[in-house]
Amino acid sequence: MVKKYLRLAVTIFTLINQSIAQEKTLKNQIALFGSFYTLYGSGDIPGFVMSAEYGGKFKKRLEFLPSVTFTSHFEENRHFTTYNGVTYDQKIRFITSGFQADLKFAYVPIDKKLKLKLIVGPIVRLQYDNYPSGGYSANFPALTGYPGILYEFYEDDRTGNKFKELNIGYIVGPSVDYMFKNNWFISTRFLIQSDTNADFIASGFIGFGKRF
Repeated sequence: MVKKYLRLAVTIFTLINQSIAQEKTLKNQIALFGSFYTLYGSGDIPGFVMSAEYGGKFKKRLEFLPSVTFTSHFEENRHFTTYNGVTYDQKIRFITSGFQADLKFAYVPIDKKLKLKLIVGPIVRLQYDNYPSGGYSANFPALTGYPGILYEFYEDDRTGNKFKELNIGYIVGPSVDYMFKNNWFISTRFLIQSDTNADFIASGFIGFGKRF
């Protein structure tokens, strides 16, 4: 199944790039994007995303913008224990990170010095997290008699903590680019995505690029 998705992605990328190469009058672009902020899950897990993108037009108002993207999100559950007048920080932290290939298409209704794009496309994502696969519980001193929190972590043998298989999904959102001299531009985007593992990510982008 993984090889099938990879072959499909390579085929789409090759066909679109052939179309771009045949259109000599339209400018391609290269851009590297980072984000101020991104949210994961139900909207309460912060993190960051970085994406390197290369693409170009293959029709007057259509662009193909493939990219590779890395995301990392982190959360902490804060617990404190006071023993003999001293307060101990017993918070625990969890991280979710992923790599993905974005095969984005953009419709460009406004293509002037200020460019408006409406982006949509499939993604192929590989993700890892350090959450206990079966969840966890926090046992407090009132329950255990131990002067501190005791955590219990549960493992689910069906999954375990490992790289998950490749998941497929979608990414969608608007982009506004402003062109400067020498074909440099600044781009702002708001993109949301989800996949077959039910991972939801909302990202606010700002980045720079150049058309050539």
